Amino acid sequence: MAQVNLDHINVCAPRALLAQVKAFYEDVLGLKEGFRPAFSSGGYWLYSGDRALVHLSERDCEPGLGHTTLDHVAFRVERLEPLTRKLGQRRIKYHTTRVDEIRLIQVFCQDPAGNRLEFNAVER
Repeated sequence: MAQVNLDHINVCAPRALLAQVKAFYEDVLGLKEGFRPAFSSGGYWLYSGDRALVHLSERDCEPGLGHTTLDHVAFRVERLEPLTRKLGQRRIKYHTTRVDEIRLIQVFCQDPAGNRLEFNAVER
C-alpha cells in the first residue's frame, strides 16, 4: 500500500459560529484563507502554503442529522511552544501528554465548535 497523508479536514458549524472557528485556525495554526470553489453553502478553505488543509462548511451539524462524529484531528507541527503560548494567551484549555517510545509530545484542545484537536511534535 502507498503512503497515505492527511489531505484535509472538514469542520461544519452554524453561520453564527463559523467566523469563530475560522479565526481559531487562522490564529492558532497560522492558516490563511484562500480559494474555495463556489459551493451551494457558505464556508472557507484555509491554507498552509499552497494546500487547503482545513475546509470549513456552513451548516447545522447536530448529531443525528446524518453526519458522523469526528473524535479528533491530528496535526504534525515542528514545535509546540508557539502553539501552547497562543492557546494560553487565548485561555483555551489544553493538556499535554508524552509517548516516550516514539519521542512524541502531544497537545490536545478543542476548537470553538467543540472538535477535539491533537498537535504532535517529535521531541528534540
